[in-house]
Amino acid sequence: MNPDAYRYYQLGRFYWSKRTRADTYQALEYFQRATQIDPKFATAYAGLADTYMVLGGGYMTPKEAYAKGREAAIKALQLDSTLAEAFASLGYQRFIDEWDWAGADQAFQQSIALNPNYATAHHWYALYLAAMRRPDEAIREIRRALELDPLSLAINQNAGFVYLQANRYDEAFQQLRKALEINPDSEVAHGYLALGYKWKGEYPQALEEFEAARKVSGNNDAYRVGVAEIEALMGEKAPARSTIHHLIANRTKEPFGACSVALIYSALKDKNEAFQWLQQAIEDRSCSATEINNSHDLDPLRSDARFAEVRRELGLDGER
Repeated sequence: MNPDAYRYYQLGRFYWSKRTRADTYQALEYFQRATQIDPKFATAYAGLADTYMVLGGGYMTPKEAYAKGREAAIKALQLDSTLAEAFASLGYQRFIDEWDWAGADQAFQQSIALNPNYATAHHWYALYLAAMRRPDEAIREIRRALELDPLSLAINQNAGFVYLQANRYDEAFQQLRKALEINPDSEVAHGYLALGYKWKGEYPQALEEFEAARKVSGNNDAYRVGVAEIEALMGEKAPARSTIHHLIANRTKEPFGACSVALIYSALKDKNEAFQWLQQAIEDRSCSATEINNSHDLDPLRSDARFAEVRRELGLDGER
């Protein structure tokens, strides 16, 4: 193994683990350097795939990020067909982008079979299981991930999210505060705390956490969306609609997923607009099974016949 390529790979993993926008793009650069120096370095391609998976969550257009991530994962497997990291990447891409539920499950299980001690496989499998409404299995997997990597910021944050999706709020808040002990400036941990408080109807606490997330993120519009939802839920419709107009007017400078607008319209009880944007969210991959199956933000839409059609489009009609 080329020592320079390995050094860049290690730097990539270091920055990837931080999960901020700047750090994730820095990780991307290091993984790219590693593959340029050693084009047969399979694990570096898996790192590249993992980075695109994270970028697709809000730092890059989802379709572009997931397509590049899939390409890198397949390249890694072409170089090493027994690489657990690449199967985990492919499983996540099938879950979040292709909506190939059986294929995702198979890839995650293959990754874990190849390396039972690979924390990211358990971590991402837990997110998939939570989205599939299999909370007990999801909690088992996220706990295993925490056992393997107890100081991982990403795993601690998403452990909180897994508990939120299971409506186990006390455990979620406890886990998210552990994440903030690891990094007090974690925008994701603050954002998930805000989400939990919002779902519980504790709007002042939710607004406080959204403001903390917005501040440490450098005014990420994702947290502005959360505030707009709360404004709508509290009957303050004008500022909520103002946020929608801001997102649309600035979409060339600050791309956003259509799911953001759908969530605000859902809070406004404007079902027609919500479904129109939800359809766009399906097309741009900004809305996944996680939101469709588990987000209380979409509860106002669930009794509408159109929601059943959305679930069918995602292949979720057999879930319940």
